[in-house]
Amino acid sequence: MRTISDLMNRSLIDVATGETLGHINGALVDLEARRVAALGVNTGLLHATRYLRWSDLRGVGPDVLTTPTAESLTDHKSVDETGALEDSINGRVLFTKSGERVGEVTDYRIDPETGALAGFDVKPTPGNSAFNTGATALFVPVDAFLTLGRESFIVHDDIRDRLRGTVAESQPS
Repeated sequence: MRTISDLMNRSLIDVATGETLGHINGALVDLEARRVAALGVNTGLLHATRYLRWSDLRGVGPDVLTTPTAESLTDHKSVDETGALEDSINGRVLFTKSGERVGEVTDYRIDPETGALAGFDVKPTPGNSAFNTGATALFVPVDAFLTLGRESFIVHDDIRDRLRGTVAESQPS
């Protein structure tokens, strides 16, 4: 698993030429499919962000990301034809199904092979008795979410119980 923040500012390398195409500066997430659809690439100071579809990504290494060719980069509209992709998930509020605010997303984790969402790092709502662990952020697996909405996320009511005493889960590898 990798956090999306771990990928930010990493270089994107063209495998055909060995040239640096730019640096990762964001992601477009398909909440319905629960996966990263594309990565934003800053190709230069005066250039608009270009996008690399996850399917065109060849490697997510410890140092760089790779793609077969510069032609893999495209514009936002080509990647997000319907406007359904989200470019900002951090800060999204989590509520239980019964309406209790339990925290907000600070980062999210993905499978580097597929781009599938694995879960979210959640900053607990201050004073919420479910999070008296002292952790600054807890990992909540994607299967704990009922809804990944455009304004907020909804989790199962039992998430409070599942997170009690899970400081060890706060930083999975």
